[in-house]
Amino acid sequence: MAKNLVHDEDRYIGNVAATDPATAKSGDPVLVGNIPGVALVDEGDGGNATGNITIDRGGVWKMPVVGAGGAIAVGDILYLDGGELNDDDSGGTRWGYALGTVGSGATATIDVLVGY
Repeated sequence: MAKNLVHDEDRYIGNVAATDPATAKSGDPVLVGNIPGVALVDEGDGGNATGNITIDRGGVWKMPVVGAGGAIAVGDILYLDGGELNDDDSGGTRWGYALGTVGSGATATIDVLVGY
C-alpha cells in the first residue's frame, strides 16, 4: 500500500497563509493561492504558525455578497476580490456559487457553496 498519503480528507488545509484577504479572521472567505475556503480560525490560532490559518474548502456558508456586476441569482459564480465576494470576474478569483439572490448594487448575506 502507498505510504505517501498526506491527508485522507482534502476538505481541511491547515497552517497555510491566506493570499486574499491579507489578514484573515475566522469565518472570512479566503484564498490560499487559487484555493477557495473559509478561515476556521484567526491567523496564528488553532496551532497554526503566526500569520497562518486553517481553511475549510467545502460546504455551504452564510456570507455577505455584493451584486457588483448586476443582480445575483442562484447558481451564479462568485469571485473573491480584496476580501469581498461578488459576481464581478474582472479582478477577482473564482470562489464558489450563490445559493441565494442579491440585487444589483446591493449587499446581502446569502448561502454560498464553496468551491467549483
